[in-house]
Formats: sequence, C-alpha cells, structure tokens
Amino acid sequence: MPVELKRPCPVCQSQTGNFLYHQDFILFDGHPLSQGYDLVYCDNCYFTFADTTVTQADYDEYYTNLSRYQDNKTSTGGGENALDAKRLDDTVADIVKKLTSKNARILDIGCANGGLLKRFKDLGYTNLVGIDPSPVCAENTKKLTGLEAHAASLFHIPAHLGTFDVIIVSHVLEHLFDLYQAIEGFYAILNEGGIVYAECPDAGNYYKVIHAPFQEINTEHINHFSTTSFFNLFSIHNFTKLADGKRSFLIPSGLPYTAVYGFYQKSAENTSNEITKDYATVEAIQSYIQKSSLILTRINEKIEELNSRQKEIFVWGTGQLTMKLLANTALRNANIKAFIDSSPVNAGRHLNNRPILHPTKVADFISKDDVILITSTIYEEAIQNDISTIYKFQNQVEGLKRFIA
Repeated sequence: MPVELKRPCPVCQSQTGNFLYHQDFILFDGHPLSQGYDLVYCDNCYFTFADTTVTQADYDEYYTNLSRYQDNKTSTGGGENALDAKRLDDTVADIVKKLTSKNARILDIGCANGGLLKRFKDLGYTNLVGIDPSPVCAENTKKLTGLEAHAASLFHIPAHLGTFDVIIVSHVLEHLFDLYQAIEGFYAILNEGGIVYAECPDAGNYYKVIHAPFQEINTEHINHFSTTSFFNLFSIHNFTKLADGKRSFLIPSGLPYTAVYGFYQKSAENTSNEITKDYATVEAIQSYIQKSSLILTRINEKIEELNSRQKEIFVWGTGQLTMKLLANTALRNANIKAFIDSSPVNAGRHLNNRPILHPTKVADFISKDDVILITSTIYEEAIQNDISTIYKFQNQVEGLKRFIA
C-alpha cells in the first residue's frame, strides 16, 4: 500500500511510494549522512530510491570533505589502474562518436581525478572543463590534465563558465538528492542542441552479479537507474533521447560491473511523454534484496563462529559492507581491537568507538594471536597480497568473498 514519502520521487516528484527494504549503517565519527533509510519505489513511475531525510547540503558537505575519490590510488576516475583506464577509454570512445567538432565545449561534472578529461585532451579536444565538489579531486585533475577544473557543487557551477555543448555525468546521478533540480540546471547551461551523457550503475543487473550483500544500497547510491528511468527523467525536462544502452567493465574483484547510459539532447520543444512505469527494475531489486539477505546470513554465521573463538579482531576495511555488518550482524558484538583502512580520508578517525588505523600503523598494536578479518570483498585479494608481501603480518586472515555465490 502506498505511503507518504519523506523525499519526493527524484524523477517525477510524486509524493507517494511503496516500501522495499530498510537499510541501517554504523558510520564513522563526523560522517554527515544518515545512519539508515527506507528503500522505496515511486507509486507513479516506479523509480527506486532512498527515502532519506538527509539534504543535498549534507551530501555536498560529504563529497567536499570526505570523498573517497580523493585518493587516486584506491579509487576510480583517474585511470590509475588498468581496469579503470579501460573503462574510461571505452566511455570516451562512445561519447566522441556523438561529437561533430573537437572544439565542442565539454563539462565533466564529478570529474573525480580527471581521467575522462585527460582522454579527451589526448584525442585533441581542447575546450574542456571539470568540476568536482572535492577540492582535492579538482586539484588532482589540474595536475593530471593541465586543464581548468573547479571545486564546486553542480548546483553552484561558477557563472563565468558560461554554457556548454556537452555535459558528462558519469556515475554521478545516483549520488544526488536533488536529482530533479540537477536536470533543470543542465538544461539551463547547455547550448541549443547540446547533449548530456549520463551513466549510472544498472539497477536491473544488481541481482545477477552481487559484489557484496546490499552493496548498491548504500550511503552514497540513493537513486537506482535503468534506461527506462533515464528516459522518464530526461523527457520530463525536455530532452530527446539520442541513444541508450548498457556497458560492462571489470572491477578489481575480477567480476563484471554493468552500467546503463544515455545520450540526451536539449530540445526547444516540449518532449514530455507519458511516464513509463519501471516494473522490471523494481522486480530486479526485489530479487537483489532476497539474494543479498541470504548472503548476509551466511556471513553472519561466519562472524558468529569467529566471535566464539574469543579472539581480538582487526577489521580490514571501513567501507559500505563494514558499515552494514556493524549495524546488522554479529560484527557489532565482536571483540574488535581496531579497524584498518589505507584511505587518508578514513585513517585516523573512529568507527564504532574503535580507531581506524592506516596499515603502516598496525604493527604497533597487533599481537600474533589477533585475527585479521577482511571486509572488502571487492579488494580482498589485493589486501591479502599487501598483508603478506608489504606488511608481512603472520596473523590468521579471514575473508568474506567466498560467501558470495
């Protein structure tokens, strides 16, 4: 039965929706986002999203000060590793097929560390600008590309930048609270006939390849897209679809990750069409919730077994899975000595009243009988390699990736 929503549907602005799942998190100290929300789907267009009371200002604060993309060695967007580089190469190759001039004025919103912009520059495009809410990312982009980059929210794009022929929002729209207003803003700064290229995780594919239980229902991804919801969103704002589709790329776990994309052109005419209800994506997310719940149960059984040994535990990883495990499994009762994270954004903080240590600091605290529990399934192999070859810890190491099957 539909209920009144805290947050209007980001696509069609409907005020009513239907409950799918409640997700809780334990967040590190100083985290500005919500410790939980209901996942819902709109009663009108069937778009799936987080019904959270967190504001766009809170998200702007988070991405300005705590963006995980600031560390270009452990994040994506800069093309620092071969997998990310190939993803960026493929994306740019598709976009340039839609461009008629290398003088096109291109704005990359959420440019992270400048990987996309660098590839455009290498292909001879010169009229390039990046913006990112993180000052660190904006500075990294300048260093990598030598191009103009600004630390700014997409809701406060510097007026002197003027208008553009192309706006790129690659893996950005899923992060926005004020999604409806964002598309209005794109329309305002696009030249006539200008194009938006949008790419987001494919919500219809979540259940087919699960990287971690409830990985996609997290603090950052609060909008869940398909090509249908892209069409609904952009057509409401007088954009015409030029093309859409799906792309798949490998991530460090060795598994494929699928995204949906669309090219939408600014139109002077009213292109608003009748809403297409996105039934298929709602059904796919329901399957994802069921499968994730089963995986989480298996992981919880393993953590309970670890707890029964009464060993002190170092938890390696403070990301999305860890925040969920602390809130929803026996990890909240584990004898955790400390957390370990190489991210400069997280190291030095506290999570669940325990310190977050950089790996280089762990040797001062760890004992030979302590257990290391790796809670990053995507980077599990890389972390195991670092433990044995770089830090040379001799401790028992437990991972969780094997429970995802």
